Amino acid sequence: MPRPRRAIARPVTRPLAALLALLFAIAGLALWASPEANAASTSLWGSAKPSRSSVQKSHAAVELGTRFTATATGKATGVRFYKTTKMKGKHTGTLWSSSGKKLATVTFTREGRSGWQTASFKTPVTLKAGTTYVVSYHVPRNGGYVVTRDYRSKTSASGLSTTAKKTGVYRYNSKVKFPTSSRSYTQYWVDVVFVPDKRKPTPTPTPTPTVTASPEVQTDAIALDYASRSALVADGWDFLATTAAGAVRNTEQAGTAGITFSEAGLKVPAGEGDLWKGLNNSRNTLFRDLPDNWSAVELGLTFAPTANYQQAGVVLYGDDDNYVQVVRHYQSSQGHQATEFIAEAKGVVLTDDYVQSSATSVRLRLSRADGRITGSISSDGGSNWVKVGSIAHSLDDVRLGITVGGNESGGTSPLATVVDAAVDTPV
Repeated sequence: MPRPRRAIARPVTRPLAALLALLFAIAGLALWASPEANAASTSLWGSAKPSRSSVQKSHAAVELGTRFTATATGKATGVRFYKTTKMKGKHTGTLWSSSGKKLATVTFTREGRSGWQTASFKTPVTLKAGTTYVVSYHVPRNGGYVVTRDYRSKTSASGLSTTAKKTGVYRYNSKVKFPTSSRSYTQYWVDVVFVPDKRKPTPTPTPTPTVTASPEVQTDAIALDYASRSALVADGWDFLATTAAGAVRNTEQAGTAGITFSEAGLKVPAGEGDLWKGLNNSRNTLFRDLPDNWSAVELGLTFAPTANYQQAGVVLYGDDDNYVQVVRHYQSSQGHQATEFIAEAKGVVLTDDYVQSSATSVRLRLSRADGRITGSISSDGGSNWVKVGSIAHSLDDVRLGITVGGNESGGTSPLATVVDAAVDTPV
């Protein structure tokens, strides 16, 4: 009787073993992958291109950001910003708490020539529903950036939202710093990559918001963080005033009476000297050429005057007897701490208006529209403005000026730290 055959365990061939090992490895990866790797991410603007945007020069390094609120709890996995072929240089993305705590940072690598650029954090950051954050990227000097002026649309996505106002934020600095300044309705197109903890069914795509049409403006932003006098002059500034008779008057002072250069801005002593009426002896006054079609000039500064006539501000300068200025100053007859708007023509004061204001970190603005020049002050980084004065007036061949001085009380002159300037022109 034949003996029954035994079942023989045959070894698995090497190719088959390798295939099985690969399949198990893939399955293992799928089982152990983080939720963020499998979940679909979202962002504020998706693949949409910025509306009505332009590329601005960056005369100095600047941190640009978007203030947003998480409407759902989830993970922030990265940063995005919109780029054009006119932009250059290396970029760093950062996520911040609303108080300025750095939560994550990443350097962009292998950027494309244009479009949305994305960089992922090494470790995702948990965002809490109802909490406000800031996402930003750092733009190098002369790197350029995309901006939309008068962007009045609220933005919302799955788990994210922004308001229409005070969304875009910025800060001039050569290093990555928390951006706190803002201009009303300005958008810098910085975005966050976000994965909500609980995904809802895919919503119907939100229609592109309709933006209220308004004249487009190009802003030439100028950081005043020069390291030396030569850098200041090389960037187009000078100290040369002009008398009514056409003679050149050098306002530059030396030694401790002169300007100190720092990364925080120009530190200018408010010593003696003023443009008021026939005085015409301002000191350390800086000037820069303006384009003929300028629509506004702006200055950011910190100044705490303590005695009569001490002042610091921005001036549209024709000559010593023809100018319009708005200055943060001290005047006992105006309630001590105030901001003053002055216009002179041929040495005659046309207007001298003021509003009381005690803020020490301010932005001052002179704007031109419909034959009028208006002076304003903002104490919240440019989001809200208070009119100081306005006059129907025209000035030919004016220059942008920075004026600090007016001290008639002797003693140590207070310092004004002048941080940045800006010039608006219509596009």
